[in-house]
Amino acid sequence: MTYSLNEIEGLCKKAARGSGCSWGMAEEAAKAVRWLVSFDFAGPSSFADLLALHDKKPRVEFTPATCADVWRGKGGRLCPIASGAALCDYAGLIAWESGVEMAEVAHPLLLLPFTATTARTLGQSILVSWGHVHVHVEANNVWIADPNNEIDIAAADRVSLRLEQSPEGTPLAPTHRGTISPDVWAKLNGFAHRTYAPATEESRNLGAGAGVSDND
Repeated sequence: MTYSLNEIEGLCKKAARGSGCSWGMAEEAAKAVRWLVSFDFAGPSSFADLLALHDKKPRVEFTPATCADVWRGKGGRLCPIASGAALCDYAGLIAWESGVEMAEVAHPLLLLPFTATTARTLGQSILVSWGHVHVHVEANNVWIADPNNEIDIAAADRVSLRLEQSPEGTPLAPTHRGTISPDVWAKLNGFAHRTYAPATEESRNLGAGAGVSDND
């Protein structure tokens, strides 16, 4: 199925809230997935898997324990959403001459939208690398080299970010809709449904239909 970017962003925000994210972090996550879909990346799939990975676990365990030297989580793989938000917050304070190194990052694909925001703040191009993947990111442009199809791996031992000039060639063209498989959509809906209030007898009586009475 194909969906508009607004539909995808809306569902992802509800899913993030259903998984326990704050409103602010849910909004950041939803915008990140929207950005990925706009460049035809498998953002919804990675996001659904990330929510399942961190479900009902303390978020503090996956946030960067330090933003100096190598970024690491406090008790598990770094969350790319929390790490990306920190990257944006500290963009102007990072010693970019030595770049940024992150260890044990879950679904590193989800870092890319935050890198784009950081690139916009700095007015620079940033190269993001893990495994054999190399992605150049600017505020509105993306170039990708992924010879082994590792762009959407579940975890990367190390992710590096450094300032580098944009490569030659044509960047990816943005789109206005995204294709999401039914199973991924269902996973996201499962988290989103946690935000809905359970039905009560009163709400059922006030809803459509005759309720407990029948006037026919």
